[in-house]
Amino acid sequence: MASESAKDHIIPECEAVEVCRLSVDLVVQSSNGKRIGAHMKNLKQFCTAFPLTDSVTHDIEDVIIFNEDAETLLLLLQYTHYDVHHNLKEHIRKSEHASTFVSLTAAADKYGNFFALEACKSALNHVGLEDHDDALRVLPSLLLIQDF
Repeated sequence: MASESAKDHIIPECEAVEVCRLSVDLVVQSSNGKRIGAHMKNLKQFCTAFPLTDSVTHDIEDVIIFNEDAETLLLLLQYTHYDVHHNLKEHIRKSEHASTFVSLTAAADKYGNFFALEACKSALNHVGLEDHDDALRVLPSLLLIQDF
């Protein structure tokens, strides 16, 4: 039991991008229990749903629990970094990732990450026009953003 609590106090690294040189000052936890290092300033800068960094008191050991799974959170957190992002069009085409893509669209909308939301819209429009099967797969996201 002691090893579990010690593990809980380890600050995870930022996994959103391949090489992140920013210091982690926020720990988020996905709905499936994965702890991910994040950056308060980036969340505020890229997501309208997060408060100004100076307006909240926060201890690094306070873990913020999200309703989204780890894969969705990591994709969303990529869009809080100035870095190369996943090719979402290819992500949609892989059937095992279709639900994650729908979740990413919902999370981008929910947290006000317009870069991620625009990337989702662009990928949805591109993929939906190319293949009817893919269009059906992305229909939940299209309905969510009402962009059809």
